[in-house]
Amino acid sequence: MFSFLIHPIGHAIPYFNLGDSSSTATASHDLNYFRWLDFQLSSSVLYISLGSILSVSRARTKELAAVLRVSGVRFLCVALGETTQLREMCGEMGLVVPWCDQLKVLSHSSVGGPDALWVELHC
Repeated sequence: MFSFLIHPIGHAIPYFNLGDSSSTATASHDLNYFRWLDFQLSSSVLYISLGSILSVSRARTKELAAVLRVSGVRFLCVALGETTQLREMCGEMGLVVPWCDQLKVLSHSSVGGPDALWVELHC
């Protein structure tokens, strides 16, 4: 179906109205991350979701931040809770936000890469 390899980890909820931006959740959050995505190269942004059901341990979060900081990879990371501290740990190559419209982000042309589209951690 796709001309690229996808490695989903976790689950995604189908959303059939990707063009509909009238949802309350979308309207109530800052959508600056879409503007940021619009300025990135095609397939150059790694999408990372730290999960909304299970929390990621502090040690795993620090490991992820260290990898992102030294990797040179652009990223959009969704993390509930301590987003300010995670932003500081991850460096300047990406964004850390408390929420995003996941399927719209995954459909954005800048999200992707040679081997993976997104990572969802449930540790």
